[in-house]
Amino acid sequence: MALSDVGANWYGFGAQQPPLMDGRNTLGLAIARQIEDLIVERHLSPGDRLPSERELTRLYGMSRTVVRDALTMLAQRGLLRIMPGKGIFVSHTSTHVIRDSLSLLLRREGASPYELMQARQILEENTAWLAARAATPADLEALRASIAAMRGGQHDLRRYVRADVAFHEALAQAGGNRVLLSFLLSLRDLLQERMLGGTAVPGTIERNLAEHEAVLAAVLARDGAAARQAMHEHLDHTYTEWLRVDTAPVGGDQAQELIGTTAE
Repeated sequence: MALSDVGANWYGFGAQQPPLMDGRNTLGLAIARQIEDLIVERHLSPGDRLPSERELTRLYGMSRTVVRDALTMLAQRGLLRIMPGKGIFVSHTSTHVIRDSLSLLLRREGASPYELMQARQILEENTAWLAARAATPADLEALRASIAAMRGGQHDLRRYVRADVAFHEALAQAGGNRVLLSFLLSLRDLLQERMLGGTAVPGTIERNLAEHEAVLAAVLARDGAAARQAMHEHLDHTYTEWLRVDTAPVGGDQAQELIGTTAE
């Protein structure tokens, strides 16, 4: 695909191009982007107040109608909270809105077992390596608690899967990379659905629990290479289980590519 084709199709997984905007909407979008830049440049955090609508009108030299349109766009995206009589604030939930939107898009468009597991390999083998180097005592306690919850949920599949997902999210948290964590959190719903099917395979829970304990042991030992390898082996076995219960298994070439040896 040519680079120009990528740009033309950015709007999302083969979706229709957005409708052409009139001049007012175009100006509103331009001001919305400038307000986003303002938030970054002033290092505003969730809960911080932005300049008033009147001040933004003077700042950007636009009509109040255009500025109001821009603010409305940002509020609809969950980036701002407009409180009449109080002001305009950076939203506390903006990261969650973005994450939830990505999760909804992935569920609507669908993801094959291969695509989902390939994403997990890229994310989780590296977060395991990071966690072994960066985990704090609080992070380690959260990982131990997730393992304990998995042990306690071995006879309750849904409880076990929730604890399983919590372990992977705690591991990403321990890695200290918020971008990787946000991507993993956006996969939560898809992971839970797949895990409920894969974990139902007889004998899976016992092996699955042992593999999580191996990842934790490597993190506790501060051995990044061992943590990455333990996660790689866990994901290999998990993918095999997914294919056993899936009605449309991935072809052999893709499977071989996915479960090949991890590069150091």
